Amino acid sequence: MGNNYHGQPVSQAAEAIRSLMKRPVEPIILMIALFINIVWATNSGTLPGEGKAEGVIWACLYIGLYMFYSQVSLGERRSARSLLRRLWICLLLAVASLHVFKLLVSQEIWRNVFYLRYISIPAFIGIYCAMLLPVETNELYRSAKASRIVAPLVSLSILLIFSAFFVSLMDLFVQISVTSGYNIKHAFIQRNSWITSILIIFSAYTLAYSATSKISTALLFISPFYLALGIANLEKWKYMHAFVTPLDLYSLPEFLPQFKTFFGSGILVATICGVFAWVAGIVVLRRVPPKRIPFLFRLPLGVFSLVMLLSVPVLHTYVDRSEKIISIIGSPLDFRTKDFKNGYLLNFLAETPLLFLPKPPNYSPTTVVAASKKYLLPEPAQVDHNQGRRVNLIIYMLESFIDPENLGWHYTVDPLPEFHLLEKVSINGHAYVPEEYGASATTEFEVLTGMSTIFYPYRTLPYRQLVLNQIPSLPKFLKNHGYRTIAVQADPKNFYNREKAYSLMGFDEVVWLNENPNVERAAQGVWVSDRAIVESVIRASEQSHPFFIFAFPSSTHSPYHHNVYRKSELDVLGLPPGPDSDEIKYYINALRVADKAFGTLIEHFRGRPDPTVIAILGDHIPPLTQVALRLFNEKLSTLPESEKYLMSRRVPFLVWANFDIPRENMELSVNSVPSYLLEKMGIPPHGFLAVSDAVRRKLPILKRYVRRADGSTRGLDSLTGEERDLIADYWLLQHDLLNGEHYSIRGSTSDRMPAIR
Repeated sequence: MGNNYHGQPVSQAAEAIRSLMKRPVEPIILMIALFINIVWATNSGTLPGEGKAEGVIWACLYIGLYMFYSQVSLGERRSARSLLRRLWICLLLAVASLHVFKLLVSQEIWRNVFYLRYISIPAFIGIYCAMLLPVETNELYRSAKASRIVAPLVSLSILLIFSAFFVSLMDLFVQISVTSGYNIKHAFIQRNSWITSILIIFSAYTLAYSATSKISTALLFISPFYLALGIANLEKWKYMHAFVTPLDLYSLPEFLPQFKTFFGSGILVATICGVFAWVAGIVVLRRVPPKRIPFLFRLPLGVFSLVMLLSVPVLHTYVDRSEKIISIIGSPLDFRTKDFKNGYLLNFLAETPLLFLPKPPNYSPTTVVAASKKYLLPEPAQVDHNQGRRVNLIIYMLESFIDPENLGWHYTVDPLPEFHLLEKVSINGHAYVPEEYGASATTEFEVLTGMSTIFYPYRTLPYRQLVLNQIPSLPKFLKNHGYRTIAVQADPKNFYNREKAYSLMGFDEVVWLNENPNVERAAQGVWVSDRAIVESVIRASEQSHPFFIFAFPSSTHSPYHHNVYRKSELDVLGLPPGPDSDEIKYYINALRVADKAFGTLIEHFRGRPDPTVIAILGDHIPPLTQVALRLFNEKLSTLPESEKYLMSRRVPFLVWANFDIPRENMELSVNSVPSYLLEKMGIPPHGFLAVSDAVRRKLPILKRYVRRADGSTRGLDSLTGEERDLIADYWLLQHDLLNGEHYSIRGSTSDRMPAIR
């Protein structure tokens, strides 16, 4: 028959219409029957829509299909009326099949998973057309692909259809996973978010298609990224109860070495094989010659696709002016309250602007000078290193630390006997960390610098994004006072860029225990044992006096699915045997080992002649699964929003000394810990730590919600003018030191200021 697109397809289609109009009764009856059937299907909820309008649309679809198929079937293969009847049967069978599909699934699924109707009906139409008109369907496709003008449109149609199916199937996968135990509310994607996600994936495909002129390459190159993002979201929610963000790309150097620990050898091997297969597929497809597509078609297509891909991040960058558009396209307005109803792709893209660090709106040499004069105390020109007996300091920051009593479960014995005894004779209370369930290095940053991360996007990684030059810090401060400063670290040295950050913060020495193959390991065989940490701290303390040691043990790190404590007598009560109780049992037994270790540390310094202060706190609460945190979350649900927020970031805090210090109960955020400990050591803060001290005395807890010295809690937008000015100056000076021009160090030509180092 030849390529009908180069002949007279229009005249052939017109001839087909004229043939039907000679005897119009049958076409009219078929059209009316189809219209009635579609109205019924929409009113019954089988098809999307409300009724009459959809009937008209389907009538137009019927005519359109007839005109397309008439170009390759009339005359030689099939009469006009035979073609009309078969297409009518195809459409009716598609609707009937969708109705049967509806009856097979639950009403809740059918109501909420709306896209089942959208993607199923074109699939059924295509299937029945291929079954009842196989030769014509194949000929129609070959004719279209043979045309340089029509072929790209066919390719784009295929990419759009694939995008719709892919987005829908991935969302369905998320929902199935949710019902399997992830306990995420509003898991069903909303319609606007679904459409926008399809357009974004379609734009990614078309951008690759415009560059390569090959559908197969576009599909193979883009699809794994979207698939990986969906799986990563589910896994991160499982362990961290948070969504994947662009900032997580900074954490890949830390996560990849732990991949086997979390997922096992089988998943690791399967992932590596999948990556190799993906790369091999791309290499093979490069050898396939591309289709000849006009450059004037590819160029605007590529530009349009790129604009579409950038649209969501750009809209969120100018959120004040585009809030209405963001709402219309179904993207989250506030990343703190987003959930899977927005679709994980839009959740991810909405946070792309957060890769760019903000700066204070009033940052200038003049404002920095004014703020410095208000709060900074100059460093003494010369420190008398021989004055009095200086107090040693150890900060022992425990990985994933929460008092097991706060989880709400009951246990066969107390998992923290040493800690609970110490609470009775020491300063104790709680410290409030920057994030839930993770970001150990962010807590470290605040503890070691007295700076706060509330001024930066959630999940900012300070050691990778902020600590780029020499900065004031607690180790540097104490080093200037004659202390030897040492860090004892259980994590690998490449985690969170600590090796560089520790150097910039002034540590004299870092003991990287993980790099030593002979060091004792924790029970699960991965992390360094807490006993090895304590022994290293004791050895470091014997090198010189006075000393400051920062120690970070990580044996209580997730995941908690190992079976090494299966036979332990310490167990959780009230849960039947299984993965959930095993998880809690592992965690509380790991805590008991950690408890014994810092008990040994305290006992060592109890009888030492040199005055020593030991502060013990957590870096964040443990990333347990939803079942393990069920009672904890139920308790949070009864609290006001401010208390719920603070409780989810609250970790134990204890200060012990081998000399008499008054006992008290302390509640403070970790950025206040350095100045508080200096107070207990009898050392007045100066430089930036004097700024941190001024904040602590007025606002001991500084998070999204603020707790004043009088114990009252307020949101950041409910503070007095004086308190807002204090926080603004705090950010101003911090930004100057981290990302600014260091006006607080260099001063200005007209007015010198105290050194902030």
